[in-house]
Amino acid sequence: MAAVIFVVLVVLLALPAPAGAREAVPADGQAVAAQRIGKSDEQVTAYWTQARMRHSTPLTVDPPEHAGSPAATGSSTQPQGDPVVIGPAAPAGWEPETTEPAASLRLRPGGGSPGGSGAPIPYTSVELTDTTSYPNRVHGIVFFRLGKFDYSCSGTAVNSTSGSVIMTVGHCVHEGGKGAPWATNLIFAPGYQDKFAPFGIWSARQLFTTKGWRKKARFSGDIGAAALNPNPAGQTVEAAVGARGIAFNLPREQTYRSYGYPVIPQPKFDGESLWACDSNFGYTDPFPEPKGSPQSAIGCDMQGGSSGGGWVVGDSVVNSTNSFGYSFLTEVLFGPYYGNEALQVYGRAQAG
Repeated sequence: MAAVIFVVLVVLLALPAPAGAREAVPADGQAVAAQRIGKSDEQVTAYWTQARMRHSTPLTVDPPEHAGSPAATGSSTQPQGDPVVIGPAAPAGWEPETTEPAASLRLRPGGGSPGGSGAPIPYTSVELTDTTSYPNRVHGIVFFRLGKFDYSCSGTAVNSTSGSVIMTVGHCVHEGGKGAPWATNLIFAPGYQDKFAPFGIWSARQLFTTKGWRKKARFSGDIGAAALNPNPAGQTVEAAVGARGIAFNLPREQTYRSYGYPVIPQPKFDGESLWACDSNFGYTDPFPEPKGSPQSAIGCDMQGGSSGGGWVVGDSVVNSTNSFGYSFLTEVLFGPYYGNEALQVYGRAQAG
């Protein structure tokens, strides 16, 4: 795709320092569903042979069923409370290129796209060939079993008190809906590139999503997280590779960089490389669900396999994740709003 040059207004917004922000993170969110993994770290990691990884299917999810016509939503598109920002955690020995405080985000009002909801959203796409340097290394591929099949998604290590949390989407940890299964044998491989996990793999000990996704497959709650076991050397994933920060209740009008390991569409993507899309916020879901905060749209051509990849603001904090796209909206990708529900999922995960 031809390069697109964004003209943006840069506004510096002072947000709460990471230490103070932790006090606002709930550890027992009532909107959260959780499931402990019944297998040991050794059993889960032994399951994932090179053959199983190679033959895993990129997970895709059908868009909301109500997408036939525009509908009114009963939830506001505005922030749900005060901003909560947890700064990033660089790996030991890493020297930052800038001295700007991690808790200061540069907000870039996107201005949407010409034509409003449903219109194309300008973006750029790039393959990130260096996946061993920070911060690219904190993005990784997620392998798991759901029902009778092996799948792949994307995820991001985020700063937490436990040092063991990755964020993804709900449909990568639970199929969605009452009676549907939870994922099993879930692992995370940060910095994955061309069938190689340069830092090793981490198995999940507990999975988290919203009750809205688990019970109703509600896309406003398509938010997922996993608490990981230490690796055989006793390292948490954050200690080994570092972590992005994470933020909640920010304005939607940001410039996002969306990361993922897409397999579709081919031949551009093959699931073995980390890709990123840069896009301003476009608009909220033109076909919102009756309940819950509508998803946000950015421009991006990543599809299957990219689910769960983090939307990063200011090269600092995760503020959404890749969720779904409509077939009739070309190269438009939707992600859940990181409001109070996402804050609860994160809080439970770092306490899990």
